[in-house]
Amino acid sequence: MALSLFISLNANAFIVVLDAGHGGKDPGALGTYSKEKNINLNVVLKLGKLIEQNCKGVTVIYTRKTDKFIELDERANIANNAKADLFISVHTNATASGNTARGSETYSLSLERATANLEVVKRENSVIQYETNRQRYATSVENSIMNEIIQGNNMRTGALFAKSIQDEYIKNGRPNKGVHQAGFLVLRKTAMPSVLTELGFITTPSEEAYLNSEQGINELAISIFNAFRRYVSPITRGIEENSVVPEMEVPPVVETPVVNEPAPEPVKPQAKPAEQPKPQQPQPQPKPAEKPQPAPKPQPAAKPQPAAKPQGSGQYEFRVQICTSSRRLHPNSEQFKGLKDITTYTTTDANGRQTFVYTHGSATSYAAIKTIQTKIREKFADCFIVVFKDGERVSGEEANTAKKKQP
Repeated sequence: MALSLFISLNANAFIVVLDAGHGGKDPGALGTYSKEKNINLNVVLKLGKLIEQNCKGVTVIYTRKTDKFIELDERANIANNAKADLFISVHTNATASGNTARGSETYSLSLERATANLEVVKRENSVIQYETNRQRYATSVENSIMNEIIQGNNMRTGALFAKSIQDEYIKNGRPNKGVHQAGFLVLRKTAMPSVLTELGFITTPSEEAYLNSEQGINELAISIFNAFRRYVSPITRGIEENSVVPEMEVPPVVETPVVNEPAPEPVKPQAKPAEQPKPQQPQPQPKPAEKPQPAPKPQPAAKPQPAAKPQGSGQYEFRVQICTSSRRLHPNSEQFKGLKDITTYTTTDANGRQTFVYTHGSATSYAAIKTIQTKIREKFADCFIVVFKDGERVSGEEANTAKKKQP
C-alpha cells in the first residue's frame, strides 16, 4: 500500500513522537470544568502505553509526560532530533461562545505551507555534507530532487494516516468532522509524516463529559492506536503479529435503572383492574369479604418492567443517543422535546463526576434503529446510534459486529 511507502529512513527501531498539545501555563481550550491540556495528556499517555505494550520494534518518544509547558518549536525539534518516522500531535477542539459542535477531525500539512516545510526537510538532510561518501548524491540538483521526493512522500503518507485515524474514530461511533490540511507549526516544522488530531469539542457539554470519561479516553486512544498499527504493520520491524487490538480495554458501561418510571402512570392502570373484579364479585355473593382483594393487586406496578429491555441473552440492542446531562432529568423534561421511550445509563469521568446519557428507542436490527434515528433528526441533529449487549454498552469492533450480525 502507498501508506507504507518510504515510511522510514531509520535503520533500527521505528520511532513515533507523541505530542500532547499545550501544557503548564498554557491550558489550551477551556470547558466548564476541565482544560484541554489535561485531556490531551490523558489520551497521549494511554496511546503511548498501547503502542509500547502491543508493538514490538517501536520506540515511543513523548514531547511531554507531565503538565509541562513546551514551546511549539521545541516540540518539532524533539521529533527532528530523534529522527522520528512519525509525529502525532493530539489536541482538543472548541467553538465560539454559545455554539456547540460534536466530533473528531484530523489535519495533515497543507500545500500552502509546503515551501516552509521543504526548508525543514533540506535542513534535516544537510547532514549529507558530513558523510564520507557524499559523492553518491552527485549534485545539489539531485539533492534538491531527493528532498522534494521525501517531502512529497511525507505529505502523502501524512494525509493517508489522517484518513486512517478518522476511519477508526467512525468505527467507535464518533461523529466525523473530516480530514483537513493546514499549516500548523508542528506540521510544517517536522521533517517526517505528521498529523494533528482534534479529539472533540470541550465547549460542548456532552463532548466535555465524554472527553474526560475513562470510556472516552480509552476509545479515542484505541482509535489512534488502531490507525497507527495499520500504518506500521507492513514494515518488517517485529510489529507483534498476534497482538490483540485492545477494544476490550474500554470499560463496560453498566446501565442504571431506566428513567421512564413516572410515579403517576402506574396508578392509572391500578384503577382499571379495580373496576373489573367489581362486576365479577356479585356472582359469588357468599364471599363479599373478598372485595378488598383488588387492593393487593398492585400488579400493574410490574408494567414498568418492559423498560428493562436490556435483559437479553447475548442479543445486541440498538438505541439512539440524544443528549447527556450532569443530573438525572425528569421523564417529561423539555430537553427530550416531547420524545417518549427514553432510557438512560451513566458514565463517570476521571474526576468521579457522573454524567447521565439519554437514549431513545430500541431495536434488535440496525436497519430499524436507523429508521428511528432518521425520524428524530429534526429534533436532535447530532443524535447517533449506540449498541448494547445484556444491558452494557459495547463499542469499537464489537459494535461493528453487531451491525453485521443484526442488520
